[in-house]
Amino acid sequence: MIKTYKKEYKMVPLYVFASSENEVQNNMNYCVSKALKKYANCERDLNPTSVRKYEIPNLMWLQCLFSARQAIWSSLQKTIMFCLKLLMSEQACLEELSQTDLIMEPAVLSVLQRYLAAGGSPELAVDKLCENYIAVAQTVNMLAEWLIQTGGDISAIQSHIENHFADLIMRHFDPQKADSIFTEEGKGPDWLLSMIEHQNWRKLIYRLADEYPDCLMLNFTVKMISAAGYQGEITGVATACQQLDVFTGVVKTLIQRIVKCPKDGVDASLISELSSMLAYSRHTFVYGFVVLQNLCDQQYGGSVAKRIMQEIYLKVAPSNSDIIDIVLCLGRAPSYPKAVMALSSMLVKRRLNPADMTTLHRLYSSDDPPPVELIRDLLFLDLLIRALFTNAQSINPDYKSKYAYLLAYSASAYEKWHGSMRTLLNNDDVKSTLQAIERVSLVLETHKGGSDLIGELALLFQCARFPVVSLGLLHWIEMIVLEPGFFERTTESTPVPLALLDEIVNFHPLHHHRVLSLLVELLGQSLSGLDVFARLEVNKMLIDRMIHLLSRGFALPVLEHMSLCLNQQLVDVSLIRYFVTEVLDIVEPPFSREFTTHFLPFLKNQLIVEPFKAGHLESDLIKDFLSHCEEEND
Repeated sequence: MIKTYKKEYKMVPLYVFASSENEVQNNMNYCVSKALKKYANCERDLNPTSVRKYEIPNLMWLQCLFSARQAIWSSLQKTIMFCLKLLMSEQACLEELSQTDLIMEPAVLSVLQRYLAAGGSPELAVDKLCENYIAVAQTVNMLAEWLIQTGGDISAIQSHIENHFADLIMRHFDPQKADSIFTEEGKGPDWLLSMIEHQNWRKLIYRLADEYPDCLMLNFTVKMISAAGYQGEITGVATACQQLDVFTGVVKTLIQRIVKCPKDGVDASLISELSSMLAYSRHTFVYGFVVLQNLCDQQYGGSVAKRIMQEIYLKVAPSNSDIIDIVLCLGRAPSYPKAVMALSSMLVKRRLNPADMTTLHRLYSSDDPPPVELIRDLLFLDLLIRALFTNAQSINPDYKSKYAYLLAYSASAYEKWHGSMRTLLNNDDVKSTLQAIERVSLVLETHKGGSDLIGELALLFQCARFPVVSLGLLHWIEMIVLEPGFFERTTESTPVPLALLDEIVNFHPLHHHRVLSLLVELLGQSLSGLDVFARLEVNKMLIDRMIHLLSRGFALPVLEHMSLCLNQQLVDVSLIRYFVTEVLDIVEPPFSREFTTHFLPFLKNQLIVEPFKAGHLESDLIKDFLSHCEEEND
């Protein structure tokens, strides 16, 4: 019986060579079930000991055969898959070797290694590389050499070729393929380092990064450019704001460039660029403003950082109300929630209301007022000045004194803080400032700006010495003189608003730039309601204001604008000649190099100098100035 069972098991290995794995599984199951049936039928003929003795080993042997069959089949599958992969890899490598000018690509060596490792033929690889070598780059270089040989400008030819390639890259750039450079090589390619050394290619990277902000390769390249010291070139907002270290470097560079600007004015484009950078998101704005706020506490350059913050706030806040709440929360304001709530409500709505103004007046007239910096918000001050000086009749008389008090307090109160503790509060000048504001506001409310204001000129001149009053008067002057038909209606040789403008120029140098901007706008008006002679007289009156501005220390900006008028023929040449004559009459040596550089072109222009030859006085003034310039050069 036992031999019969062993003979039955010897038939099992024949089933190992079945045609499929499912068939092997079925045959094995059949064999096992058949053997177990034989064991069950013969159980009564064998004692239990003998059954257990032969049953257990034979079943284990059968299972081992089945496990071996599975291992063989699995190994065979792996071998087949490996062969298929080799064939597919070889075919893929052949397709890559068939690309145009692959031999010029940095990845050609890795493709050849994979092809040879897959069992490819070296001779076939060489044939593929040779067949598909078109020499595009070499042809471009050869054509460029020909153009240079024919007399073409080298820089122009190079720029033309690079711009054409940049357009092609912008048109066909694939961010997924670009990211595969990192996934395949595990690092940035060597050619990327040499690429960022050239400004034209860096500009291309910036354009691509703005177009594809999620591309890993471009973000990595921008980070490399920033680390190489080219943060000042990164002007794209999305490009700079993707990574913290790049954003920090760009903001730092912009702040340094603003600080290094000349004292007579900051480049508006730099402020606009920094504003756009910080306004990209709430996070960037908070980060940038906290940096500037820390700089404000520094002894050196703190006032410059404060001015930068104000300029950015003026550009960003009007179009983004969230910025207002952020700025209010960055200072000491959170300790005074009532004042913050009242101020925030008016700033968001861009409108003053009596209820909130009453709340602020009660807080700031108390023994422990909130920080004065809270009501020195530029938007709030602008609302107050316009309400008191240009639209005073719209304010309820019962609340007007509260409006004036808040403006006077913000303009003249002085305090010192040590951490969260106020160590000094001086509001001695608040009373005199308040009186000046109320008196001027009342005068402007009851007069319309004509000849009836002549009797009030002494009062206006006296009160104009207060900086906040001068700013209010400047708002009023702009509103009056920019009204259509103002010069057609006026009969004075020097209207009262322009006389006030001269007085403001005398005492407030910080208003010079704004005064010049107003005069430039007035000089550019057509004045179609006046005849030619009257227009010349009005323009001559405006030129007189510019000459006065020049005499008060704002010479170079005035000369730059008049030079622009001469070169672009914005005004009649007789007005330029009048300007030159009056300037020569009031200036005397020594002259600065900057002044002579800006003024000499007027004296070398024949349209201006030729009529002077007939007049001895003007001719002598020109000769004296030219001779002094020659002595300075010697």
